[in-house]
Amino acid sequence: VGGYCRAYYGGILTAAGRWAEAEAELTSALTVFPRIHEQTRATVLCRLANLRLHQGRLEEAAELLGGLDQHEDAVRPLAVMYLLRGEPEVARDLLERTLEAGGLEDAAEGALLALLVDAQLAAGALPAAREAVDRMTSLAQRQSAPFLHGLAALARGKLCVAEGGSDPRTSFHE
Repeated sequence: VGGYCRAYYGGILTAAGRWAEAEAELTSALTVFPRIHEQTRATVLCRLANLRLHQGRLEEAAELLGGLDQHEDAVRPLAVMYLLRGEPEVARDLLERTLEAGGLEDAAEGALLALLVDAQLAAGALPAAREAVDRMTSLAQRQSAPFLHGLAALARGKLCVAEGGSDPRTSFHE
């Protein structure tokens, strides 16, 4: 149980920007799980790769994600890695396939849609980015928690900036 808790807590610390603490928890979680617990170790490796991406350590993240491209927790860090490498089309393909497969919780779907918006914008695909923003907005409207509302508003603001038409400040303020 301690390893599972460390893995999830490490993810929370990463999201909170407490990277040194996150690294300690995730590294500790890896030592708890022997190699026979491949699925759980893979989850920890994906979280550690996500931390490495936040730290700007792309090559280390790529090494950690090696062989994990079919793991559900690898989708987001892989897509971020592709975007940071200037490969938005590869990120778009990965995200679209994952979203089309379905079965995601709303928060996970919203996070992937937000990343898809970034990939569409990086690829210059403004109509496709608009579709992803509309899908995020629809998803957020079915929720009472503010997380998805914030993600959708941020995505709308980014789209406004890319389109150059309307003022993005309202969306960013929201």
